[in-house]
Amino acid sequence: MIKRETVEVKEVIATRLCDFCGEEANEGYRSNNCGLCNRDICPEHKITHPIDSGGDYTEYLCLECFEISKPFFEEMDKLEQEIEAIAVSMEKICKDNKETTSE
Repeated sequence: MIKRETVEVKEVIATRLCDFCGEEANEGYRSNNCGLCNRDICPEHKITHPIDSGGDYTEYLCLECFEISKPFFEEMDKLEQEIEAIAVSMEKICKDNKETTSE
C-alpha cells in the first residue's frame, strides 16, 4: 500500500551580506571579500586592489583597508622601482662581462 501526503518543504538559502551596510554582497556566482580583512563587501564598499596579483580573479579591498594600506602601497611601489633598477644594473653587468670574456 502507498500512502500519499503533501508536505511543505522549507528551503534554507544563505546570502552573504555586506559587513558595512547589510546589503547583498554577492555578484553573480561569487561573493566578494576584502583581500586583507576578509569582510564581506558589497559593490558600494569595495575598491579594486591597486596591486594586481596576476591571478584569475580581481582582488578587492574594503574602503577601510584601502585607506589603511595607502602608505604601504606607496612604499611597495618605491621598492618595486628599486628592484627594477637593480635588475637593469645586473643585466648591464652580465652583458659587459659577456663582452669582456668573449674577446
